[in-house]
Parts: sequence; C-alpha cells; structure tokens
Amino acid sequence: MEITLYSRAWCSWCIDAKEYLTERGYRFTEIDVGKDREAYDDMLELSEQTYVPTLVAGDEVQVLGGNTGSVIAAWPLPPP
Repeated sequence: MEITLYSRAWCSWCIDAKEYLTERGYRFTEIDVGKDREAYDDMLELSEQTYVPTLVAGDEVQVLGGNTGSVIAAWPLPPP
C-alpha cells in the first residue's frame, strides 16, 4: 500500500508523524505542501481541508492534527 504524508517543514505535528511512521518501519512519500502549490491543491481536494499533517494510505485519507500518534495507532494501517 502506498502511503503519502502531506506536511510542512515547520510543522511539529508533521515531524511527529514522520518519526512515528519511520520508527515503526513504514515506507512513505513525504510531500511538503509549502514548497509545492500543486501538491497543496491535491491535498485540499483529497481531504477537503488545509491542515497538515495529512496522511493518505491507499484510498483512505486521515487528517492527523495534534494527535498524530494516537490517530495513526487507531487507524487500520497494514503492518509495514
């Protein structure tokens, strides 16, 4: 399953999400929506909002916000 993390460089919640996924062995593509306006528009279309981090796994979209670890842990991602 392809995992994409939409983030911003200055976002502490994004850093938490990256660490959480990396520590658990997930492979993912990170897209900095602060550097890529087209990616920002893609994220907005997928999630209908502008918050980061936004995680996309397959067809599922999850806005993580400040509860990064608990949201990802409760979300049924397949094992890495």
